[in-house]
Amino acid sequence: MPDLYVVKKDGVAIDVQTSTAGVVGLNEFVDGKISGTGAGTVSSVNGHTGEVVLTASDVKALPDTTIIPTLPGNATAEKDGLMSKMDKEKLDALPVFTFEKVGDA
Repeated sequence: MPDLYVVKKDGVAIDVQTSTAGVVGLNEFVDGKISGTGAGTVSSVNGHTGEVVLTASDVKALPDTTIIPTLPGNATAEKDGLMSKMDKEKLDALPVFTFEKVGDA
């Protein structure tokens, strides 16, 4: 049985979260798309047909020889990192959302 949760913003309930069991037929529909005969198959990929082997350029991806630079550390209120310290302060000031279990579906 799926769990039900209430979403709280700064401790005040604002929404109830349900599960896929709440949408009649959804699980069967999704299962039919990802399993069984022909599921996940396509007739062409990026203009190629038949047994397709894609290259990085086919999907506009970086080639596997690309050197990825080292990422900076996490930002704090005192120093820049993956984001600026000013953005980190803004992020820390956002309201807090929590999820509290309230029952079963």
